[in-house]
Amino acid sequence: MDKQSAIKLIRETFENSFEKERFVYFVKNLFNKISLEPFEYHGQYIPDTYEPYINKYERVGKYVSEDKRIDILIVYLKKETSIERARTMQRNFIAGYLAGKYGSDKEKDAAVVAFVSPELDDWRFSLVKKEYKLTQTKSGKPKGEEEFTPARRYSFLVGKNEPNHTAQQQLLPILQDDVNNPTLEQLEKAFSVEKITKEFLSQYLSLYQKLNNTIETIVKNDNNVKEEFENKKIKTSDFSKKLLGQIVFLYFLQKKGWLGVPKDKNWGEGDRNFLRSLFKKCSEEKKNFFNDYLEVLFYNTLNNPRTNQADSTYSNYFDCKIPFLNGGLFEPVNNYDWQKTDLIIPNELFSNNEKTKEGDIGTGILDVFDRYNFTVQEDEPLEKEVALDPELLGKVFENLIEENLRKGQGAYYTPREIVHYMCQESLINYLATECEGKVKKEDIEILIKYGDITIEHDKLVIARIEENPEYNGKYKKIKMPESIKNNAKLIDEKLENIRVCDPAVGSGAFPVGMMLEIVKARNVLTNFLSNQEGRTSYNFKRHCIENCIYGVDIDSSAIDIAKLRFWLSLIVDEEDVTKIKPLPNLDYKLVCGNSLLGVERNLFNLEAFNKLKELKQLFFNEIDTSKKQELKKQINNLIKEITNNDEHFDYEVYFSEVFHEKKGFDVVIANPPYLEARSSEFSELMKDEAQKGAKFRWGCDANFITRGSDLLIYFLEIGIYLLSEKGISVFLTQNAWLDTDYGKKFQKFLLRNTNVKAIIDSDFKYFDNKDGPKINTVISIFFGKKPEIKNSIIFARYHENFEKINHTILCGKIKQFNSQIEIKQFEYTNPILKNIKWGVLISSSEEILQIISLLRQKGSRLNELSNYNITIGQGLNLKKSFIVDEKITDNFPFISKHLIPFMTTEDGSPFVLRRTKYYIINGEKLNKYQIKEFKNIGIEIFFPEYTNKIKPLLILPRGVSKHFCAINFISAYSSSCVDIYDIKGNFPKEGILNLWLFLNSSIGWLIRELTGRKNLGGGLLKAEATDLKEVPIYFNFERYQDIKNIFEELKNRQALSPMDEIDTEEHRRIDEIVFDYLGVSQRRGEMIVEYLKTKIFERLKKSKT
Repeated sequence: MDKQSAIKLIRETFENSFEKERFVYFVKNLFNKISLEPFEYHGQYIPDTYEPYINKYERVGKYVSEDKRIDILIVYLKKETSIERARTMQRNFIAGYLAGKYGSDKEKDAAVVAFVSPELDDWRFSLVKKEYKLTQTKSGKPKGEEEFTPARRYSFLVGKNEPNHTAQQQLLPILQDDVNNPTLEQLEKAFSVEKITKEFLSQYLSLYQKLNNTIETIVKNDNNVKEEFENKKIKTSDFSKKLLGQIVFLYFLQKKGWLGVPKDKNWGEGDRNFLRSLFKKCSEEKKNFFNDYLEVLFYNTLNNPRTNQADSTYSNYFDCKIPFLNGGLFEPVNNYDWQKTDLIIPNELFSNNEKTKEGDIGTGILDVFDRYNFTVQEDEPLEKEVALDPELLGKVFENLIEENLRKGQGAYYTPREIVHYMCQESLINYLATECEGKVKKEDIEILIKYGDITIEHDKLVIARIEENPEYNGKYKKIKMPESIKNNAKLIDEKLENIRVCDPAVGSGAFPVGMMLEIVKARNVLTNFLSNQEGRTSYNFKRHCIENCIYGVDIDSSAIDIAKLRFWLSLIVDEEDVTKIKPLPNLDYKLVCGNSLLGVERNLFNLEAFNKLKELKQLFFNEIDTSKKQELKKQINNLIKEITNNDEHFDYEVYFSEVFHEKKGFDVVIANPPYLEARSSEFSELMKDEAQKGAKFRWGCDANFITRGSDLLIYFLEIGIYLLSEKGISVFLTQNAWLDTDYGKKFQKFLLRNTNVKAIIDSDFKYFDNKDGPKINTVISIFFGKKPEIKNSIIFARYHENFEKINHTILCGKIKQFNSQIEIKQFEYTNPILKNIKWGVLISSSEEILQIISLLRQKGSRLNELSNYNITIGQGLNLKKSFIVDEKITDNFPFISKHLIPFMTTEDGSPFVLRRTKYYIINGEKLNKYQIKEFKNIGIEIFFPEYTNKIKPLLILPRGVSKHFCAINFISAYSSSCVDIYDIKGNFPKEGILNLWLFLNSSIGWLIRELTGRKNLGGGLLKAEATDLKEVPIYFNFERYQDIKNIFEELKNRQALSPMDEIDTEEHRRIDEIVFDYLGVSQRRGEMIVEYLKTKIFERLKKSKT
């Protein structure tokens, strides 16, 4: 099909109400070849569980590609069931169909489904695919769990009120291809939201830059605006970000039908293109869209309760109903005087007729936004809208941090699957602790992970039994475990009273994720509670936001977006079509401040704390602007009283009710900023403050937190400090701390101050290399603040994506699924936890740990060699201006005798260093005129006496792409390599060769793989000098002649890639000498070599995931 015909077909199908004939014609063209086998299912084919929601469904046909069967279905929903709501029910229904239930003939792999609701202009076009969670059979092969096999749904919301830009872009290539039938994988890509999100973010950034430049120009040229912005300390960047955020919010809001509602209609029946309609009216009246319309809409309508009117919902200015939203989103930036300040932003910035390179008309804010579908539902792992959802706001936050600022803050958006996994892990372990002895952890897992799959079924079972206690039919047994049913009230109370904090809240991914998990679980529990009054998703969310969720971030923009996401989450579930509740004030729930400081305060002023709690509760729901300001003033004055006028943020003051009630949080969860100690943005002042804060919290134990620690260490310790006695801390961080000296010291801090439950690594790299940090991450789980001797640490490495693993690693079923997760466990009393970096423990098998123990028995660390002084360090790290090549002698012939060889990465990977490409100039015997001459052409002179480093005996790479150890035959310095020095100059040749041999052996390479930092991009291993200091690497092999022979064979060549070098005859002979000395059998030696290959392969593979 040609492009124009395909576009026409998409528009005709997706821009209209559902019509079966049109839909069938579309899918026939989409799949090229389908087997038309229509069959209508109704009555007995619809299980009683779904009878209240589904009128009938029919199969249009079948399609098979690459042995995958895909059915094409139409599901007709009942009138009471909207397209937007009951998403879980719709997904679960199709999951049953795919499993071969409801009279369908056999299992299917996927279905393409039109979900149609009567009397609605919009319908849903979905791809539903069976999603297997992996467990393990006795044979060791993974299988999907039958009882709780969910389905994953991807959906386009289409119809009269929806733009088809996204559907057009994503489905067009398949429609145009008349030759190749689409595979299931291609269909999944067509239904992917990631591509469209990236496209939107790119355009959003462009819109922001245009808007900000325009406002900067206005401020520069208009004295009145300039004066107002200066007086109110308004940054144009902040103003632009907020304005775009407000408009995005209204796109979500108009999606609900809450804007432009006729006076005699209910909420939900408004103009779903309200902003576009408003702009058309503005153009007709020849007014300015921002100054005459948006400012009035924002500041005098959405932010005005209009309590003085008979109908407070009605706006005379706009002649329609518009809700009062509260919450502060639509308050003027820094309270600028919008009524007296004419801010004339050109209308063309909002809409114009410019043509884009893609052929679309309009490059303005409304033009771009109108092309995309917006959904107020947050995507879930099993439910993905091919539309822009509230999570987008988090990505907007990341996208609008300028590159240098972004690097400085280390702010990156946490991937959704990580958020989901960590939130569930937190909640499962919190409930398991709180319900210990009454509910098994495995049962809590089923509630949290699969509860929403069981809701309809269990509700029907309970109804059947209530109707007839003797009932013994099909629906006689609930799917939820009995312990959940019997303890539903207890579990619900624990969920109601949970307290959660994110000390690096960013745009709210974790708090929103925790809220959604809590609400989902409480909805499941409703089936088993006698009193179900008021148990709605809206009430659960509002209670959770008011009582359970707290967050802090140093960036005010992040806090603003986190608030937006919470408000949108409430709007999603607002069910009262006659009265919309105002949004709550979140200023003392999500706070802008520095998480890491310590503030001296009077914690015994109980009267002040009680008053503070009372005022915050009043503030949360207050809608009157003047009363809000007065309450805020009283709260801030009380905080100053408690902190002796120190206005810095402090958890025990701002969140005092949590510490008075529980002495800390039940869950602390975060993805803290990625700032290394060496980063210039992690300034000395920041380090001073972080160190001071740590000492304030931990006293002498703060000595285990070194000044050279990366920023993440301070967040890990604050996470522990904030815990209640039985609280759980779950953090996503760089894995760097597991492989460093500061991390090894911090291990001791952890062993003294908490119960480390798990360190979790993964084969998957969860950040996009192009758009995120090029680092590897781990999840750390800590319990409480009192370490227990009987505690044990699990070191786990996931070989499957988190979403595909069926159990939490902290349950009792670890050994049942070890093909998906590699697990090691160490008791707290095991000295290995103090003596070896945990990065080595997580990376090493039991066999390799035994080899390390063997090295300690048979070898020596370099500082243990008596009569010698052999040390390890790093090369000179000179600036480029010191480095020259041989061409320097063309103009300065005299300098040749003053050149010192200087090894860099340009010299490759030699086993013996015999020449270098570059040199440095030894200034010891140069006169001041010669030195000045070089300085004039930008070349700096090196003076050996200015450094305490000598020329090394051996040189190893620091950033490892190829493993090698080079003997330094030419007395070179190295640039930034790992150097081994002979300080006394008396180390014998045999000793040098022994050391050289071991460092070129498989065990020598494996030590570097295990101890090095694997958090770099591109699969590079960062193996530091310090990594070799604590490991025995010297062995007196007493085979001088054999080693010398190998040396002679290798001295003239470079090391190959690790995998190729391992298989060479020379490497095999090196290993034979090392293994023989250590008493390693042939089988065990082969295992070591294979293990080394695996570690190299995993490192390289992970960099590409």
